[in-house]
Amino acid sequence: MANLAPDQEELTIVSGGMTLDGWEEFRVSRSVEQCAAVIQVGMSERYPLDLQNTTFEPFNPLVAYLSGDLILTGYVDRYMPSYDARNHPVVMAGRSKTEDLLDCSVDIDNLGGVGIPAWAVVAPTIGVAAERICTPYGITVTGDGMSAPLDATYPVPVNPGMTCWQLLEELARVAQVLIWDNPQGQLVLSKVGTTRAATALVEGVNCEIAEAAFTADQRYSDIWVVSSAPSLTNLGHVSFFARKHDSAVPRKRILMIVMDNLGLDGSNAPQRRADWEIARRYGRSRQVIITVTGWRDGSGTLWTPNTLVSINAPRLKIKEDWLITQCDWSRGQRGTLTALHCMPPQGVTPEPFVPVLPIPGIIPAQQ
Repeated sequence: MANLAPDQEELTIVSGGMTLDGWEEFRVSRSVEQCAAVIQVGMSERYPLDLQNTTFEPFNPLVAYLSGDLILTGYVDRYMPSYDARNHPVVMAGRSKTEDLLDCSVDIDNLGGVGIPAWAVVAPTIGVAAERICTPYGITVTGDGMSAPLDATYPVPVNPGMTCWQLLEELARVAQVLIWDNPQGQLVLSKVGTTRAATALVEGVNCEIAEAAFTADQRYSDIWVVSSAPSLTNLGHVSFFARKHDSAVPRKRILMIVMDNLGLDGSNAPQRRADWEIARRYGRSRQVIITVTGWRDGSGTLWTPNTLVSINAPRLKIKEDWLITQCDWSRGQRGTLTALHCMPPQGVTPEPFVPVLPIPGIIPAQQ
């Protein structure tokens, strides 16, 4: 991509057999914590009196580019025209192809393999499981987390009415990977990013607007995780109790968590949960949104979620390497901007999860 000044960059949308650009106001957003990227465009109706010739028809495929770089492949969700005495504005909203995973229920007719109905997923890796869930909706799966292992002897059940996203989220927590989408509309299974952005975010250089939040209300000095499981050797239960201390919390604050399901390796599950709670709560307690001019870093690459970036913002008391978790590329009255949502990588690490073991004879385990 040739170097362009921010005000020379354009959003181009292809939909309904038309290629349209020249937008004055729009926003595209993608996040490692979001199933489907979102686009919203404000415009004036080009065919105000033609009932058959709308610019965007709901359900139409939609492809969006930021100055030639693909940014979203999906569908038109909403077409919202309005008018007054002077204007006839229209708002169009769409999402990535992965929106069907967020909105739609699991197709159990293919969950056990091609043409094999099942009420549970049994697979050697999360990639295999995700492909079974996504294939009926025409969505492909990619990413460096596809080979993350699952226990092929431990079924993950499907509750009636469960959406594809709800099931995928549970599987991702078991496999400890992130799930989101890419510009091609594919489902991405990835590890927490280690690739570094080409440009640092430096106060007084490229940070146009910045706002940070440092919070204490969701942090605790001690996390206690308690649980119990049936014992095979007597009529009672075996109790489990794990503790984790956070020395960075200056006063005594205890949070006790009851963990209902321990899985097959129950003795380790409470400690993993306690460790995760401390790390996650630290990461979520330190967040910043930095807005920069333009859509690209210094190498000409579009700013990208799941990328590490060096932040040097003395007035915000930040000089650390944090993870870009969300990018909002926009144009409006304030210009051509990207809002970068950042936090320590621990803030997006998936929660350890142990699925409930199906009852034999009710939910069959398939191979």
